Amino acid sequence: MCRSDELLFLCLMVESMGEQSVGDTSVCFSGVSFSYQTDSEQVDVLNNLTFSIPKHQVCGLVGPSGCGKSTVLKIIADLIPKNQRTHMAGTVRVFGERLENLRNGGYISYVPQNPSLFPWWTVIDNVMLPYRIAGNISAVGFSQAEELLRKVGLWEFRNSKATELSVGMQRRASIVRALLYSSDLMLLDEPLASLDEMTREEIGIVLAGIQSEFKTTTIMVSHDLSETVLFCDRVLVLSPRPSRLVVDIPINLSRPRCFEHRNTDTFFLALRDIRRALASAAKRKGAETTTGVQ
Repeated sequence: MCRSDELLFLCLMVESMGEQSVGDTSVCFSGVSFSYQTDSEQVDVLNNLTFSIPKHQVCGLVGPSGCGKSTVLKIIADLIPKNQRTHMAGTVRVFGERLENLRNGGYISYVPQNPSLFPWWTVIDNVMLPYRIAGNISAVGFSQAEELLRKVGLWEFRNSKATELSVGMQRRASIVRALLYSSDLMLLDEPLASLDEMTREEIGIVLAGIQSEFKTTTIMVSHDLSETVLFCDRVLVLSPRPSRLVVDIPINLSRPRCFEHRNTDTFFLALRDIRRALASAAKRKGAETTTGVQ
């Protein structure tokens, strides 16, 4: 099913189609802290998080489950509800604009963990949804959709309903929909989750190739460290909640990326550094919990 938050985001996205980002930085977090209130307690999610991502870079976010990686993406997409139960401090700029001015500064594509396709629509109808919302369906849009659907091996299934597709095919359709309308920034939340290893590798390489071609700034959340190293130019390692930046690791692999990169020293060293950073952060969190220090 299509989640309401993604449909809302698509509506916001099409309002700004055609606007382009300015400057060299796509996303900048400066001292960002975020918490929310449940019926019984306050949950601190982010703690003084600071980083910036330049245009055209592919940046990975890794960290333990529940540390706030998806929250970071939702903050960037301005999908966090603003009410008495949520509190955010610090500054977030996207395309040089504060979040409240985001639609004047560019537009974003967001691929959530769930493919979020309308099950009763065909593949082509689903990927053309933002054009439909904008009332701007054209031959050019269909041509671009055809090109991308062919790249991910879905063109022959363009008239199939979403319910007739495998999970991997649904994810590819969701990614195509994002690529069609993101000239500035693409947010990927576990885009290859729940897929078998062969399918993950296949879609990952296709996605990396498309990103290299379109030069879209990309932020990807993943629990698969090998996948993150293979796909990204840089990896931000986050601590357990309340999350802070532990280390910023560059991935100095040449592009285009391919499976052979996994056999290089650069790949193994980056993977080692990420694992060490995660282990160190977990150990430190354990010590803080034992001593009562936050």
